[in-house]
Amino acid sequence: MRQIRLSPHWTLPILLALSLALFLSACGGSSSPGQSSSSGAQAATPTTPPIAPADMTTYQAQHYTISYPKDWAKAVVGDNVTFTSTGAQKGYFAIEEIANPDAITPISAGITGSINGLKTTFPDNFMQEQIPNTTTINGVTWNQGGITGGSSSNGQTRSIKAIVLGANHPEKAADTKLYLIIYAADTKDFDQMASSDFQPMLTSLKFNS
Repeated sequence: MRQIRLSPHWTLPILLALSLALFLSACGGSSSPGQSSSSGAQAATPTTPPIAPADMTTYQAQHYTISYPKDWAKAVVGDNVTFTSTGAQKGYFAIEEIANPDAITPISAGITGSINGLKTTFPDNFMQEQIPNTTTINGVTWNQGGITGGSSSNGQTRSIKAIVLGANHPEKAADTKLYLIIYAADTKDFDQMASSDFQPMLTSLKFNS
């Protein structure tokens, strides 16, 4: 079977994951590494309602639009954009765009690259989440993977949970691009932020025709 060789720009998923690590480590604070919050262990955390549309602003990329909380910071480097929360709960949401003509390279390669980057920087108690292989957002099917992991430094330990999504758009054409999304937060805050922030951002994402 012919082996697909990844071009140098396929190191970007790992760099995206590393930028997440730098962001979370810069946030300070500590938490104990634990099991996945998907089991419902974090159910006692107060529920924050989803952010209202009036409290969101729109980012217009060349090929898509997405809304994000007005009080989050935005950084754009080339075709990649990151949104980071500035409040007490530290959330991270990044979209990466990679040329993938004729969809020759599997979406799974991008997801694996991102997860490997996270595994390198959050190796303690690292585990992959048991979540469905795909999810559909606004009619687009995304492959997905999830992880939890921790990192210890200077006597402090940080535990994070992250979800990585990947999809081609258009599905298979000369100008196909692979879109990767990473959204993450401290494990103890993830479920709450997924409901209040990440899901409204995901459902606002729309590709241009």
